[in-house]
Amino acid sequence: MKRLILYSIIILLLLFLSGCASIGDSDYGSWDSYRFADISDPIPFLDTGGHRGRINDIVVSNDGRYIVSASNDGTVRVLNSKTLKEIKKIAFIRPDITGGMVYSVALSPDEHDIALGGLLEHGLGETGNNIFIFDFESGELHGLLKSHEDVVNDLIYSKDGRFLVSASADSTVKVWNVVNDYELLHTFKEHRESVNEIAVFTVGDDYYIVSGGSDGRIFIYSLAERRVLKSIRQSGGIRFIALSDSYIAGTEGNEKTINIYDHTLNLLSKINTDSVPAGLEFSNDGKLLLSCFASPPSSCIIYDVENDFQVVSKFNEHNNLTIAGAFADTQKVVTGGGNGFDIYAWNAFNGDVTGYSSGQGNAVWAVATMDNKIAFGSVPMEHVNEKAPLRKVFDMESQEIYNIEDDSLFKRIETVFGDYSLDHSACSDHKGTGSILEIRRSGEVVQSIIRNNSTGLMHYTYGFNKEGLIISGGSDGYLTVYDRKGNEIASLIGHKGDILSLALSGDRLISGSSDKTIKLWDLSALKYSSKGATYELFPEMTIFVTQNNDWLVWNENGLFSASEGGKKYIDFRTSYGPAGISKSIIPFGDIYEEFWLHRFWCGEGMCKR
Repeated sequence: MKRLILYSIIILLLLFLSGCASIGDSDYGSWDSYRFADISDPIPFLDTGGHRGRINDIVVSNDGRYIVSASNDGTVRVLNSKTLKEIKKIAFIRPDITGGMVYSVALSPDEHDIALGGLLEHGLGETGNNIFIFDFESGELHGLLKSHEDVVNDLIYSKDGRFLVSASADSTVKVWNVVNDYELLHTFKEHRESVNEIAVFTVGDDYYIVSGGSDGRIFIYSLAERRVLKSIRQSGGIRFIALSDSYIAGTEGNEKTINIYDHTLNLLSKINTDSVPAGLEFSNDGKLLLSCFASPPSSCIIYDVENDFQVVSKFNEHNNLTIAGAFADTQKVVTGGGNGFDIYAWNAFNGDVTGYSSGQGNAVWAVATMDNKIAFGSVPMEHVNEKAPLRKVFDMESQEIYNIEDDSLFKRIETVFGDYSLDHSACSDHKGTGSILEIRRSGEVVQSIIRNNSTGLMHYTYGFNKEGLIISGGSDGYLTVYDRKGNEIASLIGHKGDILSLALSGDRLISGSSDKTIKLWDLSALKYSSKGATYELFPEMTIFVTQNNDWLVWNENGLFSASEGGKKYIDFRTSYGPAGISKSIIPFGDIYEEFWLHRFWCGEGMCKR
C-alpha cells in the first residue's frame, strides 16, 4: 500500500488596494475598479491540464498566435496556436458558485483586453451578470461592466477595437465605448427573449450589429442611428450566427439546416445538414464556413462558400456535443468539445489532425458502491439513465485501484420506492431526451419535473434515496433533490459538468460527472429539512482518477490525499472579488504539514479526523 499523505494548510493573507473608484460612470452603467480586499483562504484547485466542462467559445488572436477557449468549468485557457500548449489561464475557483461558467470570450484586436461573460458569480441580480475585463498580458482584472440583468451569452469587439458589444439573456444588446473607459453607449431592447449571439460589421462610418435570439428574431441595428434597420422572424430560436463580408449564416431551433442570408437578411439558401448545426464560423477570407454540431452524427463540417456551400471536408474526432470552433488561418480550424472536452487543430480541406490538447482523466459515466469500495466506468451510455459499464474499483480503505471482475454486487441508485417509480420522457422541443422526469404511483403519472435550458436541460440519471426523496442529475452541474410531489428540496453544488451517474451508500450519495470527478455527499441533513425550505449542499469529498490510475481525494477545506503520481494535478489558489477569481498559485509541496491518514472511508461516509 502506498503511503498516504494528508496536507493541512493554514495561510493568512492580506492584500489591500486603497483609493479605488468607479471609472466610466454613465447613466447606463459603470466599470468599477476592484477592491482586492475580499480574499478567501486557499482553495484546492484541480488542474488536469485541460478543460473539465463544456467548451462554449473559442477565439483566435488577430495575428494567429493565440487560441483562447472558454468553458463551463470556470476557466479560460490561452494556448499557443502552433503547439496547442497552454500558456496561461484565468480561473474562477470559488466552490460555492452554482454556475461559475464562462459562456463567451472576446479578445480586443490590439490584444490588450480580454472580455468574459457568462454565469461567473453566485446568483444573478447585482453581481451574477457582469462582464469581466482583464488585461490579456498580465491576467489582472481591470473591472466590471455592470448593466445587464441576466447572464451574458456573447461578446464581440468591433474590428477596429472601438466598441465591445454584449448579448444577454435579459433580451438586450448593449454597446460599450472601449476608448472611453468602456462607457455604455446604448442598449437595444427589441428582442423578447434571450439574445444568444451577435456580430458586427461596418458600412461607411456606421457600425451595424446583427443579433439572434431565442424569440426566433434576427435584427440588424445601426449604431449611428440607434435603431433597427432590418429584422426577420423564424419559427425556431436563433442560437448561432456567423458573419462574412457577404453573408450571414444562422441556425433555427433544432432544425437540421443552416440559413444563408445577405446583409439585408434576404434568405438566399438553406444548407441541409445531418445533425443540428452549432458553432458557425466563416474563415477570415470568407471562402469557407465551419459548422459544428449539437446532435449526432458527430461531425464538424467545412463548406465551400464560393461553390454553393458544397461540403469540403468532415471532421469526426469529437464524440459528443461540439459548439465551439474558429479558423486559425485560411486552412487551419480549431474546435473544442466531445466527452473529453478536447481541443483539436485540423486541416479544413482534408480533416487531418494537426494538433491536439486535452487534460487527464475521463468522464465518469457509471458509479456504484459496495462496502468501502466505489466502482466506476468511462464507457458512454447511449440512453438516459442507462447503467453504463463499470470498469474499475477504488478501494477507499486500502487506497488501491484495480480492474473490476464482477460488478453484480455493486449497488447503483434505484428507480423504485414502494409503489412509486420514476421514468423519463421528452418535451416536444427535445425529442428523444429525458427533459421530463415522470413520478409514477402504481404505474400512473402523478407528477412531472421538467428541466429546461436554465435548470439542467435533461434528467440524465435519477433515482430514490432510502427516505424516498428523488435525486436527479442534469446538464452543467445541476444535481437536485426533490420530494415525491416534485418540490425541490436541495441543490447539490460542486460539479462543473453533466451529472452522468448516481449511487447510494446509506446517507451518502455518490455522483459521477463529465467533469472527470466523483463526488460524495452527505444527505443526512435532509431528514430534518423544514417544509418549503430549499438547501444548498456541498460535497464531503471529491475523487479524481487519471487514465494511469493516479488519484486524488480532497475536500473543500484543503485536506487531501494522493497517490505519488497524482499530487501534481492539484495546487492551492487564493481568490479575490465576489466571483473568486484565481489570484495566486501556491504549490502544495511548499507549504504542507505531513500526517498519516489510515483511512478516509467509514461505513457510509468519510472518517472525520
